Amino acid sequence: MQYNPSQWKLTHSKLLAISGLIWLSIGALLLKLGIQFILFGWTATRFSDEGYSSLFPYLSQSLAGYENACLLLVALGILVGYVKGNVVMRKAAQRAYARISELPNPAPLFSIYSRANYIILAIMMGLGLTMKFLDISYDVRGFIDTAVGIALIQGAIHFFRFSRDASIAKQKF
Repeated sequence: MQYNPSQWKLTHSKLLAISGLIWLSIGALLLKLGIQFILFGWTATRFSDEGYSSLFPYLSQSLAGYENACLLLVALGILVGYVKGNVVMRKAAQRAYARISELPNPAPLFSIYSRANYIILAIMMGLGLTMKFLDISYDVRGFIDTAVGIALIQGAIHFFRFSRDASIAKQKF
């Protein structure tokens, strides 16, 4: 018997759950990375603003300390990510749910994303690598990673809800 992953078939609810797990995993990784970038300058007893944009020292002066500037950047990243997750990522999850619902049930594992989604994933990975090589300041990169991480986590929640709905719909028939 020959091993052929393209023949792996899963129910719609499992495809949606797997997609949600992928988004959740990447979102958690980016959230952790973003917070680490924002807090990168902390040492045991002091904060070094080397590697940060000129905005960060201004924020720390305006907010009476580096701790408050870090907290503001994390909070703003979470807020932007939450809004993006509930607007943009929800729509992306809805489109994926509609597309997966039209597939035969069970469907091949590799049909979890459309060709366009795979291209977008490659572009997003390329942008992440580009940020690394362009030497973007820690606070800016941390804010972006935090926002994208929260948005992906929020999108994953929508995938899990759609997976649950697909599972319930399957039980009714």
